[in-house]
This record gives sequence, C-alpha cells and structure tokens, in this order.
Amino acid sequence: NTFSCGDGQCVDWEDGIVYGNLEYFVGSVEEMPGCRNQKNLRKSKVTFDQNYSNNSITGGICEQYPSDFHRCPISRECISNHRLLDGYFDCLDESDENRVNFNSYIDKMFLQDRYKCETVPGMVMFHLLGDGQTQCSDGSDEMNTWINWKMIECQRATDHGCQILKKASIWRSNKKELMLPFDNLCDSFWHMPYGFDEMYCSNGGWICPHNWIKYNRSDTTIWNGNCAPKDARCDGKWDHPDGRDEWNCKSKNGIFPNFVQPQVFDWPCQHVITKEKINISLNRNLLGDGTIDCVGGQDERYTFVCQDGLQIQDRFRCTNGTCIPQQFVCDGIDQCSDSEDELNLYCVKNHNRTFSCKSPEWFNCGDTCVKNDQRCNGKIECKINANDEKSCHMRNTNQRKYSKTRSSIRKKRRVLDIQRIWRCHHGIYVNEGSASDANERCFCPPSAFGDHCQFYAHHITVVFTLDMTIDLSKSNSTTIRVVTLLEYHGKIIDFMILSYNSIQLPLKTKQRFYLFYPWSLLKTIREASSKDYTVSFHLYSAAYEQIRLLSVWNYSIKFPFLPAFRVTAQLIYRHSSTCSNQIIESCGSHSIGCHLIDKTIAYCECKPPWYGSRCSERPSINPCAEHSLYFPAYRSGLNQTEDFICICSDHRKGRTCHISATQNKVSHTFNNDTCYYLTEGNYDLKSSRTHCICAANLYGSNCQLKAATTSLNISNTIADKSSILILQLNDWNEDSTRMTISTQQFITIENNPSKIFFAGRSFPDTALLKIYRNNHVNHKRTYDIFVIWQPYIPQRQSHHISMENRCYHVEELKNLIPFNNENDQSLNQTMYTLKFYHQPCQHLNISCFYDELAYFCRCHKTYRSAICGLYDFFFERCDYCLNEGTCLFGNKMKDYYDFICQCPRCHHGILCHYRTAQYKYKIHSLETNLFINSYCHDDDWFHK
Repeated sequence: NTFSCGDGQCVDWEDGIVYGNLEYFVGSVEEMPGCRNQKNLRKSKVTFDQNYSNNSITGGICEQYPSDFHRCPISRECISNHRLLDGYFDCLDESDENRVNFNSYIDKMFLQDRYKCETVPGMVMFHLLGDGQTQCSDGSDEMNTWINWKMIECQRATDHGCQILKKASIWRSNKKELMLPFDNLCDSFWHMPYGFDEMYCSNGGWICPHNWIKYNRSDTTIWNGNCAPKDARCDGKWDHPDGRDEWNCKSKNGIFPNFVQPQVFDWPCQHVITKEKINISLNRNLLGDGTIDCVGGQDERYTFVCQDGLQIQDRFRCTNGTCIPQQFVCDGIDQCSDSEDELNLYCVKNHNRTFSCKSPEWFNCGDTCVKNDQRCNGKIECKINANDEKSCHMRNTNQRKYSKTRSSIRKKRRVLDIQRIWRCHHGIYVNEGSASDANERCFCPPSAFGDHCQFYAHHITVVFTLDMTIDLSKSNSTTIRVVTLLEYHGKIIDFMILSYNSIQLPLKTKQRFYLFYPWSLLKTIREASSKDYTVSFHLYSAAYEQIRLLSVWNYSIKFPFLPAFRVTAQLIYRHSSTCSNQIIESCGSHSIGCHLIDKTIAYCECKPPWYGSRCSERPSINPCAEHSLYFPAYRSGLNQTEDFICICSDHRKGRTCHISATQNKVSHTFNNDTCYYLTEGNYDLKSSRTHCICAANLYGSNCQLKAATTSLNISNTIADKSSILILQLNDWNEDSTRMTISTQQFITIENNPSKIFFAGRSFPDTALLKIYRNNHVNHKRTYDIFVIWQPYIPQRQSHHISMENRCYHVEELKNLIPFNNENDQSLNQTMYTLKFYHQPCQHLNISCFYDELAYFCRCHKTYRSAICGLYDFFFERCDYCLNEGTCLFGNKMKDYYDFICQCPRCHHGILCHYRTAQYKYKIHSLETNLFINSYCHDDDWFHK
C-alpha cells in the first residue's frame, strides 16, 4: 500500500498524505516519510507502481513515438497526448495544461473530447462544463455567449443536453448553434451573458404565458416586456428589473422569514457622484432605469453586468466594472481600485481601517468579527452598528426564480467530506454509515486496484461492433457468441465471452470492455514487440448440442508496454475463404476445418476437446460439458494451468457448461404472425423469451395488441413521383420544450392514400410530413414541412394533406418577423428577432412555422401565442451519397441502411455515383446541323 509521488519516490499511503489540508508532507526523508515534492494531491491523476512502471518516467518512448507522447519539459515525465489539455495536471511542472506549448504540433485527434474556451486560449473536458468551478479564464466553461452550461443535463443519449455536448467540440467562432429553450426567453432570468435573452421583449410584442405577470415600464425599452410567474409576486425577491413585483406588499404568514422581514427596498444607497444618502423607498424610479445611482450598483442589480458578463445580483460593483463578493465589503481591505468598498454607507463610520478578520469566512463588524453564516439571520451580532443585518436584500436575491423549472437544470451535487474523498485516488469513496475507517470503502474502476485504487492495472480496452444478420425464419434457434482473447505467443491470458440472439444483430451500439495482463508478464513487457501480444475475435454459432466456428479476426498490440491501450474493430462477417489442402493437412487429424485470417495465416478448428495451433493437444481432465469447446487459459501466469475457458452450445450455461437451460423451440404463431424463442445469452434460466415478428397493424410480445392506425391522403399538388416523403412522429416535451422524434419512415406517393401504423395505443402528439423536392428546382430550401396533427389538432382515422397543412419558413414572414440578413448573424440580432415570434400567431391562417436555426413553432389556438420547441431539422440526413447528392434516412432507428439518395442534375445511381453530364455526339446520318447534348433522365434522380 504505497503511493507514488510521481517523481520515482514511493511512500506509505497513510504516512504520505495529510488529509487535513490535502497536501504532501514537505521535508527530508530523515525528518518525514512523505513525498519530497509539494504537488497537490488533487492535481495528481497518474500513479504508477514502483516496481513496474517507474521506467515510464525516464524511458525513451517519448522520443521513439513523438507524435503520440509528450515529454514534460522540466519534470521529464512521459505521458500520452490524450492527457494533454484535459483539465488535470499530469506533469509536475503543469506544462500539459498550458496550451501555448502545443499550438504548433498537437494533433486534433487528441482533442476530440475537449471544449475550447470561447475567447481565451485553453480547453477543458466536457465533464467540467457547468460544474460551478471556472476552468476557462473567461468563464465560458460555465456560461458562454450562446449557452449556460449549468442548465445542461445529459443523463440519456437522447437528452437534449447530450446533443449539445456532441456538438460542443466542433463549435467554431464563425458558426454557432442556438441551444436555448424558447421558454427561457423573456422570463426575467438571464440564461446568457449580457442578458441578450431578456432584452427588447416589448419591441416584438412578447406574449407572457398564462398566469404570468408582464413587466411594463414606459421609460425604458431594453428591459421592458419581460414576464414572471404570478406566484413570484411578493415573495421577498426581485423578479422584475426594478423589483416592482415586490412593491406594495404586506407581510403575510409564510411570505417572509420568521425573524425579520427582508429589506427589499430599505437598504443604504449612497449616490455615486454626490455621495449623499438616497432613500430608495421614496425614489423607486431610480431602480432598473439603466443608470447606476448607488455605490455598489444594487439599484441596477438586474440590468448591469460585471466583468464576467453576468448580472451584479448580490455582488458589489466597483466603478471600474469589476465585482466582488459581499463578504469583501467593509472588511478593512481595499478590493476596488477607488476603495469604494471600504468608504461608503455600508461600512462603519470612521472605523479602524487597520482592523481586519483573519479569513474571508468572517464578517468584519469594525471592532469584531462574526461568522458569515450569522449574517442576515434576524439577530444582531455586530453590537455597535448592526451591520450584519444590513443589506440583507442581497442574501435574498433570487438565483433560480421559479420553483417549477421549465428547462432541464443540473441537479445540485451533495457536499461530501473532501478531506476523505481523495483517499480513493482513481476510485469512488464510499462511507457505509459512520465516519470510522472500518466502514470506509474504495470502489475501483477496472483500470485500477489496491485498497485505495492507487495502482494502475495494465489493461487493454476493447471496442467492437458486429455487422452480421441472421434470418429468423431459418435460424431462430441460433445464438451468436463472440469470444475475445488476449494472447501471449498463442497462450490465452485473458478473455471475454459475449452472446447475442438473432434479433440483436447487427449490433447498433459499440461493445466495450477491458482485458488484463497477468502481473507475471509485466516484468518483461517493456521489451515485448508488437508480435508478442494479440487480440483475437472468434465468432461462433451456437445451436442445440452444436457449436460451430464462423470466423476469426486477429489484431496485434502495437504498444504492449503502455499501461492502457485500445483496440477498436468493426467485425464484418463474411464466409471464410477455403484453405488449401496443404494448410488443411497441417492442422492435423483432429481438426474439422480451417479459417483463413489473411493470405498467409490460417486458424485450425479442432474437434472437442482437442486444442492448439495444430489440434494436437487435449486436457488430461476435461472440465467442460459435452458438446462444448475447451481452451486452456493463463490469467494467473504462464505457469498456472488450472484456468480454462468453456464455450457452450446453445442450451448450456455456466462456467463449465453443465447447467441445462431451456432449449430453443420451433417457431409458433400468434394472430397468424410468426414468433420465435430466443435466449439472452446469460446464466438466468428465465432469460428465454419469445420474439414475434408482427404484422404492421399489431404489436406486443405475442402480437396480441392492435396498433394505432390512420391513413394519409396526399394531394398531388404538393408532391409528385420524384418527391421524397418522410413521415415523422414526434413527442412534444413541455418540460424541456423540445420536440423529440419517436419514429420516422418513408412514404411512397404511388401508394396514396397510405396506411400508417404505430406500435402503441395512440400516436405521438405531433406528426410532420417532410417533402423533399428535386434539388435542381430554383429554390433555396429543398424541402417543405406539413403538419398532419399536433396537440390542438385532433387525430382522425384519415387525414388529407394539402397546402393548407404547410408550415411557413420565417423567411416567408418578413413582414411579421425582422429576419436576419446574411451580413448580420450576430447573437444580439438573432435574439432580437426571436422576440417577434409571437406575431405570426396573431393571424388565424398561420398554425405553424419554423426557422431551421433551432425552433419549430405551433400556434396556441386560444391565446394565439407561439409555442416553440427545439427540433433537429437534419435528423433524417445521412452522408452515404456521392457527388453532392442529398442522403435521407427512412426508419433510422431500426435500420441504418434504409436511406435514399436524391441526386443532383445529371447524376444517378444508388449512391449518385454515375454521371451523364458532358456526354455529346452529332447525328451525321441525318445530314443536318442538329447538335444534341444528352444530359440525364428526369425520372432517375433518386434511388433507394
């Protein structure tokens, strides 16, 4: 149980760490047993065991592979380029987080999972965005110009926040995407720096939601027209810029704290120029008027910004624009350049400037200090001036205005004991009840081990997908097993067995796991070559009392000396090529065939229980059940032969395949549809289940339920046989104000009217039809959107779709919305335009519109206001087509090969890969000057 100091020195764990201040002991080895360097424990991410990995600090790997590794210039560690600019210090000299060092040579492939700071050099990992701690000096990792990262939550891959994070690493200053829920506009809360989302709401005739209060002030246009909920009225917290939602309030039970009523307007205001005291209660017109009248800027707390572009709120604004926390005001130390934080009415008159408190955790009363948590508790602690109960309105600033949040907000993290949390280094600290050491545990990731997760496990990360399909009607009793082996000179030192049933193939998601090296091999692993270690994938078909090898893939490990290495493979199943007679004979008499891995390497398939490169070995005692395959394994070392692998046939489970599982049965029918028994490939006997291939009008585990159905009759005035029609069924999420696509499919105009089914009792609440036109027609937009039904348009048994169903693009509504011109795409102009989005809904002939920037909008039938949701306008797009053809997905959720290419003029083919342009000839036989240019056939512009 030792801890690596990172410089070659190792110390005992308990002796080397001081939990009280999270720092190493400092001193000579004779005086103290701790590390000689003074690196902070929280900065240390890499710990190597002394016996096996110290050489990585001074070895020649960096010089041998300079494009993959980085040598710390002063402390001389050698680290992977993947650890550069990741928000953690891996070099003792901290050079790995200084972007200036890498501008010239670092490959962008190492920075794919980084967020680039907006206005200053620097990058941070995605998990640090919006965590409450500023990593970028411009604060853009907490809130940048376009998005407030604290508002982003990513729990599932389909979450809106996850989609934002996917795009965050490719954002550039010349191309931004607006990811702000529409309900966040004009809601009296800043979701963007400088308050762009709250400006000029009255100019566009913004309509407040039902039961909300509209801010109306005629002498200002910038901050006028914002909305706040009715229940925010008289809650002791400012919601409107001048706090008028708290005017003329009477104290009632439950509204104000039990001790004292908040000083919403009764706070000292000293004029910034005359230095005279102003009675704010009698001069409320000064509040929120766009001019700072009071020292500290509290009269403009919701209209002026600090140096970080955020509201003043409960901070003290110096005259130079910088802001300081309130606990630094009147603490006897000048924080502002003009000393206004110490020379104002907040502070004690003629107080002793030499008196100060020992830390920022204490409040300075002038002659004594009290703890900050004793401020604004309704009890006077500063006996001579009661300053601890003054300016308490600042402590009641409403940080998150509304109890019911309509957008997804990052959940608050539970505060843990930081003096113990670093005990587990690479793992997770868990206290099972009390604070005693006996109940403390460290949960280690697979890549680490030890009582404190202080050691790295030498491992390989394996990532693969399998491109393979099986016809259920022919092979419903087949299970596919992928056996992954980590081998050293042909000996298996670790393995993983994964099983899949027919319906799971082809695999749509990446499979990820670890394989580990035994400790006995790590002593010589630095001398190993790329030929010593391999990762191989064996693909088996497992049926009743039968298991058959289908294919084999081999990958050598290029850098086995690395403590972590990744093998990524796309396994595409093809029938193996036939081996030559010479190779078959070399496999021996106990083989049943061979599989070519490449032109020179073959794999011999042996009869059970024989094994080996030539099927010449067999175990003295076979632990595996009949009809299963046996392989020796050496996970504990090359001299340890008691380990083994058993690969089971389909109806067998367990370590040695002796557990009998439910046998796959022949197919049967429900409601005239075929169903099959499938297994989940684990040891649970209950895992066997049926999978039914249902007709389109049925769904359920046994096709026992009737699907929702309707028919679409599409007018020939909006589509012809060359158009591509895509039906999208969407769920409108009111909480996140996002329209999520549930399912999508192609509609064929030749089958008009078309029957539509949905595997559920009812359809999703919104149905859209996107019609792509031939892109040679002179139109800027290549598609139109038609709404079939939405929450205020009921679903029927049949729907007729014509031009009346078409949604408007905002470019067609320029008389109602001042749409951005191409020369002005600034954020300020974009946000100004959005404030006019309620205007189209004042016209009864408009029921929906969209902008392709972010929003699809529908009009509320009663209130005639716009209800806009974030919508992925390019969800159906793909990139399989050539020659600038438009690639469109159909049933993308289930089949990535269901796509159509809409080809440009003079191109055709499934992928638009044929070209007929510039094909010219003369017809001399007609003896005329007629010259013919043959271009392309209009009816052949898209292919599926």
